[in-house]
Amino acid sequence: MCVKYRKRLLLNDYNIKILLNSFAWIAERYDYIIDEVWTDWDHVHVFVWAWWKEWPSNVMWTLKSLSAKEMLQIPEIKKQLWWWAFWSSWWYIWTVWEWTNEEIVRKYIKNQWSEEEKEWYKQFSLFKL
Repeated sequence: MCVKYRKRLLLNDYNIKILLNSFAWIAERYDYIIDEVWTDWDHVHVFVWAWWKEWPSNVMWTLKSLSAKEMLQIPEIKKQLWWWAFWSSWWYIWTVWEWTNEEIVRKYIKNQWSEEEKEWYKQFSLFKL
């Protein structure tokens, strides 16, 4: 998921904590399991488990819409974005199934950043990194 206009709004500790807390609340409410989360300055990788009857697009829509409401409560973010949109309208879903196992997805998510960046982000983790 990318922040609208690829703005670098996930730079500070407070914004990242708000985002992770909103993901935790959404996961609890909708019975998802958020396995991995990695943020970069302008986008997020989320490895989420949902019931088989859930459409992947509905899971993504739920995560994006509800976390956006939380993020737009932060005044500095609200000033930088138009109206109510926090996330850009596009996203990518990679499902775990017969030809792709969960270890491949985890490896992809974890290998996005340098070791220094990974250490810096560990301090914000609500989920295993």
